[in-house]
Amino acid sequence: MVTLFIAKRIFGQEGEHDVSIPAIRIATVGVAIGLAVMIITVSVVLGFKHTIRDKVVGFGSHIPAN
Repeated sequence: MVTLFIAKRIFGQEGEHDVSIPAIRIATVGVAIGLAVMIITVSVVLGFKHTIRDKVVGFGSHIPAN
C-alpha cells in the first residue's frame, strides 16, 4: 500500500506529469553530476599518488648504500 502511494506521488495520475517529469530529470542530472565529480576526484588523487611515488623513488635512487 505504501509503495503504491509513493509511486503515485512520483509518477502522478494520468495527465499529472507536469511535476514529476522535471523532478525526475533534476534527480537524474544530479546523480550524473555527482558520479562525474567522483570519477574526476579519484582520477586526480591517483595521478597525485603516482607523481609523489615517482618523486620519492627519484630521491631514493641517488642515496648511496653504505
